[in-house]
Amino acid sequence: MASLPEFLLARIAEDERIARIVQRSSLGADGPLRGLLGCEAKRRIVERFAWTDDLTYLDADSFNGYATLCDLAAMYADHPDYDEFWRA
Repeated sequence: MASLPEFLLARIAEDERIARIVQRSSLGADGPLRGLLGCEAKRRIVERFAWTDDLTYLDADSFNGYATLCDLAAMYADHPDYDEFWRA
């Protein structure tokens, strides 16, 4: 099973592929560009807090970072690889 950061990065990559396809078919539309920018922002958040997936650090910073990743993962709760442990 994938770690929480691995799971999120895979879903973000899927979202990005879809946004690029939509962008090519909707030249001039802002929506697909916003989708790509959203993917990049989510990727930076995951990278910033990826270290918090190691639950041996149970201080406030690691808890808040891990909770942030769980919140992002909630968008993909219907995905078959989603782990119910991540449900906040």
